[in-house]
Amino acid sequence: MKLSRRLVLQGAGTALALPMLDAMMPRVAKAAGLAPSRLMIFHFPLGVHRAGWKPSGSETSWTLGETQAPLLPFKQDINVLTNVNDTAPKDDGGDHATGTAHLLTAAAARTTTRSYQVSFDQLIADKISTGARFRSLELGTANCGGADPQAGFDPAISRNTNWRNGTGLPQETNPQAAFDRIFAGAGTVADAAALKRKRQGQSVLDAVTAQRARLDTRLGAADKQKLDEYYSGVRELERSIAATATTCTPGARPDGSGDIRDRVKQMLDISVLAFKCDLTRVITFNYEHTITEITHPFVGVNDGYHIGVTHNNPGDPFKAVNKWIVSQFAYLLDQMKKSSLLDSSLVYFTSELANGTEHSHIDYPIVLAGGGNGRMTTGRLLNRQGETTGNVIMSLLQAFGTGATSFGAGFDKGITGLMQGA
Repeated sequence: MKLSRRLVLQGAGTALALPMLDAMMPRVAKAAGLAPSRLMIFHFPLGVHRAGWKPSGSETSWTLGETQAPLLPFKQDINVLTNVNDTAPKDDGGDHATGTAHLLTAAAARTTTRSYQVSFDQLIADKISTGARFRSLELGTANCGGADPQAGFDPAISRNTNWRNGTGLPQETNPQAAFDRIFAGAGTVADAAALKRKRQGQSVLDAVTAQRARLDTRLGAADKQKLDEYYSGVRELERSIAATATTCTPGARPDGSGDIRDRVKQMLDISVLAFKCDLTRVITFNYEHTITEITHPFVGVNDGYHIGVTHNNPGDPFKAVNKWIVSQFAYLLDQMKKSSLLDSSLVYFTSELANGTEHSHIDYPIVLAGGGNGRMTTGRLLNRQGETTGNVIMSLLQAFGTGATSFGAGFDKGITGLMQGA
């Protein structure tokens, strides 16, 4: 008997999403052994230290740059692009705002711009996320709030990277809230149930034990094993989040969620599990934002990142933070590879600025990883002088078969030789 892809296990205040099971798949998909295509975007702020980042060599015989070193185990799974610029139109005096605005839209960023109709991830989501529980997920570690992040430009275009129907899509920055929304339902009843479970030391899985037992009677051996693995992943992620969550007595709400290293890891783990369970096929993860003053004492950098590092001390501290961020990207690739997700996915790693010290839009740090179900040949260093970040976006739109013939500020070609058949 075929099960609905939208089947959930329900308990008290809980709606536990299920992974994609064989019993949910159309017969033709099972026969073809199709792996869903997925897009993961990993954005980090303020670009890179140029000399530390710069790789060297030819297309097939090349060496990673100093701050790219954590990617060495994945060198054959990635392509590094160089000399690619952001040429989308912009007004002067707003590099933080315009860089953020261009990141996923490739559209003009003017002082009169108030919103964007759509970002490219949403076009891809429309194509590949049909039937998934979530069209897309937007996750991060911090929102760009407070004062106007770039005088003269609408704050909306500095604070949102993802857009749909003219509206910025809010990102979830709390790992616990992200977990509850994706794996345990959402809303007042679910939130109250989650709080009760936390007080009693229970798992979200405890609330659906009876339904799981009934479901097992309808599943084959392979589906039962897949569900066991899913349960193990959910429980492990619960333990990780619970172990690092901030606790407080009633009073002022704390303004932090613990060590940034834990929060990044948790958000990346949530992303991989959501992909593995086919709950979505498009995820954006934003590490911080374009004017962040987060510190990184665990790599010996105690100054705020935007002003203290990229402006006032843009040498070894800048390189140290760059290398740590790359190590987090490497962690994501490792987890995706272990979960047999990387070959069917495309992962886009980049920043809203090429270099935060200069506020530059020239020679962006860009890494594309994964096989995209055979769409991309990896292990290459691609010098694409004169090509643009808008062309990168067109390559991705073409690779996922969106049918787009142009995007943003009229970009109509992909990066030369990046994707098969594009």
